Amino acid sequence: MEQKLRTFPKVIRRYILWCLGFILLFYTIILIFYLIHGAYIATSFGIELYGLQYERDLTADPQAPPPDSFNITTYETFEDIPEQIRGEIPKNKIKPGKLFDVQLKSFEKQIKSGEKRLDLLYMILPYELNDGRILFIVQNFNQDDKNSVFFREIINFSLVTLPIAGGVIILFLIITGLLGKRLADPAQELALWAQNLKSENLHHPIPNFGFIELNSVANELHGSLVRLDEFVIREREFLQHASHELRTPVTVVSGNIVLLAKHDLTTKQIKIVDRINRASKNMKQLIETLLWLGREREPDLIKEEVDYPALLSDVLDDLSYLSQSENIEHQVKMKNTNSVAASPAALYIVVSNLIRNAFQHTPKGRVNVQLENNVLTIENFLDTQSPQLSNEQGEGVGVGVGLNLVQRICTRCSWLCETTPLENGGMRAVLSLTKKN
Repeated sequence: MEQKLRTFPKVIRRYILWCLGFILLFYTIILIFYLIHGAYIATSFGIELYGLQYERDLTADPQAPPPDSFNITTYETFEDIPEQIRGEIPKNKIKPGKLFDVQLKSFEKQIKSGEKRLDLLYMILPYELNDGRILFIVQNFNQDDKNSVFFREIINFSLVTLPIAGGVIILFLIITGLLGKRLADPAQELALWAQNLKSENLHHPIPNFGFIELNSVANELHGSLVRLDEFVIREREFLQHASHELRTPVTVVSGNIVLLAKHDLTTKQIKIVDRINRASKNMKQLIETLLWLGREREPDLIKEEVDYPALLSDVLDDLSYLSQSENIEHQVKMKNTNSVAASPAALYIVVSNLIRNAFQHTPKGRVNVQLENNVLTIENFLDTQSPQLSNEQGEGVGVGVGLNLVQRICTRCSWLCETTPLENGGMRAVLSLTKKN
């Protein structure tokens, strides 16, 4: 299954959002817990102050009354606590300084009964005096006590936290967007700079992308392209300078072969001259191919209306010395062919290289050339019983320098050349001037 590609900005924003969201959730839970717990601690401390004040009062007056105010009631024993409240407190868990909260289960019925005073919540603190006695100081919160808002605030606290959490989430989303943009923009700038990097602007200074890692990638990319561009320039200059030096010896050899053929030669000498002539033609065509590829940096290839059948006939005539071998049979078929829009030089080089490869890699056998609907098919079938296969290289069409050159030209011209090995060791090459999607 193909992995779905993602953009760098989306990944950064997503991970930051997840991290901040988790932190927000965790912090909100801890905040709510400690705020509610803190409220209980504050209440416990406030009730404990009554106990401390009572101890001071006892020091001054042993007959001082226990704390008692509008919402504070003190009970000297556990049994003195009203049964309705006492029943909600597990006696075996009572410890001095431990705060208990009791919410009466019957308060809904009391609300319906229309009573004027409604005790909603009781906070009970067992307080140990210096003489060892334990007082039970009870603070109640009710709807008639407007000065005590503890219970109401505890109930409404969850509602208060919702808009706060919503505001924090919006703030985090804004921070996430800004942070993601700050981190992703330099990477996008690097990608855009790399796409527009060409040999014409390699001399321009490398931009500063704001991060050491991105600057390092830019430097490495720029250095690689500079080295590649220098190599291409050296290769092109070599081909240009070598053009005359390569053509001159081939021309000299070809001219001397013509002069030599005018003399009376023995049969053996004629064969030697023919071999030299074939090698000279191969060398000439190879030089033309290499020089043509050396001009790959030209922006466009000039296309013309090319008579495809006529071009194929010219190639076969030029390579007739290969098809005259007694060990090779060849067959040529043309059907439903017409002219095509292409570069004549490029098409000639591709077709000639494919046909020459087929003949050269067939020590003994058959070569079929078929041009149908402007699709060229070349096949070479090897005679597997021939003893020449053990002494000569019986390779298919797809082997050799010729095919590598063909593939480079086809890539540049947006053509398609496919090779398929055959069972007998030969190969099938199919050239289509329309590239498949």
